[in-house]
Amino acid sequence: MEQQKEHIVIINEILLAKSLIDWRKSPQMSLRRIFRINCAKHFAPNQHINTETVLNLAIASSMSNLLRQTFVSNYEYLRHNIDDKMTDKLKQLRNSTSSNPNNINTTKFLDAIRQSFVHNDIDAEIPNWRLNDEFKVEVNFKSNSFTFDLIQLHKLMTEFLALKKEHIYLNFDVKDSDLFNVVNKGKLTPNNVQKYIILHNQDGSYASFDQYQCQALYNLLTPATNISPIQHLNMIADNNYFILQKLLPCKHNAGLISYMNNMVFRGLVWLNNHFIDRKDFIDSAYNFETKVELTDEGTPSDIRCSLLEFINYDSIALECTLISNALFTLFSISAPNKLQKYFSDIDVKRLRNSLMHGRYYYDNKNGFEFYDGRSNDNLEHIATLNINQILQSISSFVTDTLHADINPQLCK
Repeated sequence: MEQQKEHIVIINEILLAKSLIDWRKSPQMSLRRIFRINCAKHFAPNQHINTETVLNLAIASSMSNLLRQTFVSNYEYLRHNIDDKMTDKLKQLRNSTSSNPNNINTTKFLDAIRQSFVHNDIDAEIPNWRLNDEFKVEVNFKSNSFTFDLIQLHKLMTEFLALKKEHIYLNFDVKDSDLFNVVNKGKLTPNNVQKYIILHNQDGSYASFDQYQCQALYNLLTPATNISPIQHLNMIADNNYFILQKLLPCKHNAGLISYMNNMVFRGLVWLNNHFIDRKDFIDSAYNFETKVELTDEGTPSDIRCSLLEFINYDSIALECTLISNALFTLFSISAPNKLQKYFSDIDVKRLRNSLMHGRYYYDNKNGFEFYDGRSNDNLEHIATLNINQILQSISSFVTDTLHADINPQLCK
């Protein structure tokens, strides 16, 4: 049973993601009712489940999973880019969560937490991290031991981010009038999209998009809803192409993964409320976003809200973020050799590297493209996984591991 908590939180998260997708199709229903239907469908009928309790646990589990991945993603930009001073707030957090607080400075504190999340096997005698009986995170890594709850981990991440020395921005140009013209004429294609959107490397040189990135850009710029292509593009172009900036398909994508995880995290805060329909939830999340001040991001809240509206109405990015996060969580508790048969055509060691270094992106439709390489300047495409493949692989793994009566067709 000890190892089951970590697997149960993954089940909870994919059940929540599946229910949120279904909520789009039936927005007049309550999420609780949809979640109850999915629990009955995907668990054995003779299991008596309090769906209110399970839904609340699913929300809390997903928030915890998102926060762990966000911490790992932020590490990609904090490594070698952090002031090593121990602030009073960070010292208080270290002292309240560590069993040997005097033995670790700021950089080692950051590193120990990240490495424990990334390099783990929950079946080990002493895992590098695990969930205890109170569902708090326990870290045991190279003689460093910490125990923290969700709020403490969030505060830790905020304090580390406040010590970042430099902020790295994505630079890209849009041939605005040309893009609107080709979209208006219905002539935008995956083959010509990079004529109108130009990405720059950190040194200012041009970066070319590969075929997968071009397809993802095309998916983003062409509507999946009933609104017109120009209306859709107007929304993406608003506020200096803010939505494009946050959903740009970058091979090394840790910063944007972290950004989207944080937005979804804030949205999940409101799912504990008893909303009658989906619009009530979206309105509440929107109003909340207008009041939030972020430590590490200077974008005005009304601009951020445009992305919140987009992912709730014109893109399933919110649900896909939860699904990819469940995949990250699976790889953060399992040795790669235990996962190979569930990803038969993929090198799982490279897939794990991709997940842990933030080298993947949402294709702005129904899946993800994964990359790996010796460095962020030398990445090659290694895998494509759609939502159904991810859900199927996770469901099969958890079913085999727990020997539970869980329907492996969760993706249907």
